[in-house]
Amino acid sequence: MKYIAPLALFISLASVDWAYAQAQDEIIVTGSRISIQDEIPGRFLTVPGDNLLLEVEIESDARAQSERLTEIMDTIGLFQAAAMKSSGISLSFVDEGSIVRSLSPSVYEAAIGNGYRPDTSVATIQVKTAIPKNVSDTFAISTKLSKFVETIPERGRVTISESGSVVISVVDPQQYRPAVIREALDEVNAIQAQLGEGYRVILSDIDEPMGSFRAGDLSLGFFIPYDYVIVPDTLTALTLDHYDD
Repeated sequence: MKYIAPLALFISLASVDWAYAQAQDEIIVTGSRISIQDEIPGRFLTVPGDNLLLEVEIESDARAQSERLTEIMDTIGLFQAAAMKSSGISLSFVDEGSIVRSLSPSVYEAAIGNGYRPDTSVATIQVKTAIPKNVSDTFAISTKLSKFVETIPERGRVTISESGSVVISVVDPQQYRPAVIREALDEVNAIQAQLGEGYRVILSDIDEPMGSFRAGDLSLGFFIPYDYVIVPDTLTALTLDHYDD
């Protein structure tokens, strides 16, 4: 059960999440708008993605685990050496929280795990490049990433494969929160203007964390799952029942 306070309070609460956000976090967005349609409110913010990432698996089926790990580490080294010579290519690792981290020795261990088959080990890394402002689709950029992967030799018992389609990432997603809030406020103000005198629009849940989805080939959508109710202007108090799914 939740009491509805004045709108200014909701804006203040929303600013708390913004103030404590990590400024340089980079996240990937994979879900489509269709897959989370029920969660998206009437208004959301569309922004261009910052980077395109291609997931690559480096697998070894050498007999001994120590040999497999050595082969995988050596292959990661080949990727890094090639990336240093390639313009606009970098290597990353995506953790369980969908945060993109630079592929460095400190995260190698997290990138390597058991393979799908017995007695195999696999490392999952991301080959990344920035999305140019004058590009409207992923084909040319994803082709660039695939061609880079093809230049890496498979040595010993190693196989290298692209494990999925490209994904988009955005740096510092919390920078968009004020604009997302403005989208919600614009909708409420527009409804209020259409209703005219005699009614009020009460906004709630504007303090919720932001959600995101793949809005286009190279764009992302950010939203806050806000809600609102329309009440008579004569109403002086309101209680809303809030149920979590």
